[in-house]
Amino acid sequence: GEGARERESYENDDDGSLGLVEEEMAKLDLPTCFGPSDATSSFFSRLVEEDEGEEAEAGSAEAGGRPQQRGLWIGGYDPEYELPYYFSEETQESQWEFPPGFVVPMDESTKAHILANLQRPGTLVAADRLLPVTPSKKNKLVHYWGKRFLLFSKFDEGVAMDTTAWYSVTPEKLARHQAKKAVTLCCGDNGDGGAGKGPGVSLVALDAFGGVGGNAIQLAALPQVSHVYCCELVASRAQKARANANLYGVGAKISFLCSDYFSFLGRNERLSGGRGGIDILFLSPPWGGPGSGRKAKKGKQNFKFDIRHFPGLPMNTVGMLDQALSVARVVALYLPRHTDMKELQKIMRAANVHRYEIENNYHHDHFMARTVYICKEDVKAPL
Repeated sequence: GEGARERESYENDDDGSLGLVEEEMAKLDLPTCFGPSDATSSFFSRLVEEDEGEEAEAGSAEAGGRPQQRGLWIGGYDPEYELPYYFSEETQESQWEFPPGFVVPMDESTKAHILANLQRPGTLVAADRLLPVTPSKKNKLVHYWGKRFLLFSKFDEGVAMDTTAWYSVTPEKLARHQAKKAVTLCCGDNGDGGAGKGPGVSLVALDAFGGVGGNAIQLAALPQVSHVYCCELVASRAQKARANANLYGVGAKISFLCSDYFSFLGRNERLSGGRGGIDILFLSPPWGGPGSGRKAKKGKQNFKFDIRHFPGLPMNTVGMLDQALSVARVVALYLPRHTDMKELQKIMRAANVHRYEIENNYHHDHFMARTVYICKEDVKAPL
């Protein structure tokens, strides 16, 4: 899941040009209430297909985010020549051409000049190798680059990234912990408790906001999980998620759907948890990215992130939880660390959740985020 991403449009974009998932559903022996039939075929949006043609060939070395050199370059701007330039601290070389590695712009103005210079045929893919501009108070150009192995341990083996992924993907160890925690809630510590599935379980998971695949990969890596559905609205990002899943050896267990998650669920009202349904639903809603909400910040100690309605989503958080808990046994909600806890309590009451678990997620001593775990059995029926 990818929580800290820029606001995106969640309008349906179903042009029917890509195939459905009948074969995958048949292999999983899932019932028709979860598979494409006359009544439910629209439940599945189009699958992400590999690009074909000249454009794919031209960008084949970059389309998966795997440049030949994966070093870091610093992007600057020369006002005299009115051109961006790139400098490698490792080799001490500079050049005008966009380099084969990753680039961190010195500031937002430089980033704008770089993007403008990349608006040429055959260069758009290169924009995916731009790192976010480091927050000014950090005063470190390598702020995000230094976290690359925290995000993906196999980064140097060719992990595919885009600019948003650097601040939105769940760090690998945390994603693994979240996956194991959700499975435990489904199965119990010894396979005899939790939300009702025992030994020999075959769980199905859904990552609602998949991004480049951080959470979907760790869910699929667990033997108790038989299949994962990963929704991602941006096609190029879903392709990167697929490449990363293949790199981690779990691509065969994940269906990547270029789909609006809300339409994905809304198109099949009969979908419910149970044999062949969704057991684990991971929600990492987009909350705007670095600096989001900073204008309302009066002081670090007082700043709280408003989670009542995440930017760009078609429903508020209460509605999102209601929908998720109507189809899944266990729901994990990944939230910013500055979440207003009083507001979270109000949301849970409004969603009729009377018991839930909140984890504060740390990396060493750094407070990163919060994860809320909810079991369907802990939801009261409305009076």
